[in-house]
Amino acid sequence: MNNTIKTFIKDILFFCLIIFTCYFVTQHIAQRVVVEGASMNPTFTDGSDLIMSRISYIEDDPQRGDIIVFPYNHSHVYFIKRVIGLPGETIQIKDGAVYINDELLQEDYILEPILEGYEGRATDPLLLGEDEYFVMGDNCNNSEDSRVSNIGNIKRSQFVGKIAGTLHKVTRQ
Repeated sequence: MNNTIKTFIKDILFFCLIIFTCYFVTQHIAQRVVVEGASMNPTFTDGSDLIMSRISYIEDDPQRGDIIVFPYNHSHVYFIKRVIGLPGETIQIKDGAVYINDELLQEDYILEPILEGYEGRATDPLLLGEDEYFVMGDNCNNSEDSRVSNIGNIKRSQFVGKIAGTLHKVTRQ
């Protein structure tokens, strides 16, 4: 074979390796996601570019405060929400605040009282099952999350990944 053909074959193989590597990384390790909507304000605003790790929970369990991605009702629409309640905990929203096992949750991402009408499913104490997580948007008065019955508690198997960082945060005035 002459050198031109050898070089061409090497280039094709190298190009195929790059394509395979990109595909593997985006399908199994990390993926770019874009925030749509205001439910995670002010942490992430509409249009912010994020990196989602698909492998974060291979060995580690989700923790309170993690920001996760999961499909809405098993569709191709994905939600980005924060883990509030962990398996076995009792969640209740009363007096504009979140209580876990009857203790007030005090976190810096809860910026305002939860308005009446947004309590939803957690108005009464809600016991999470052994594989259930309660998730909410940081903009709790403008978020469709575990408080509504069409979303409800999220099972770990529904987690697509964990937000690992920000590529570009859009700031709105």
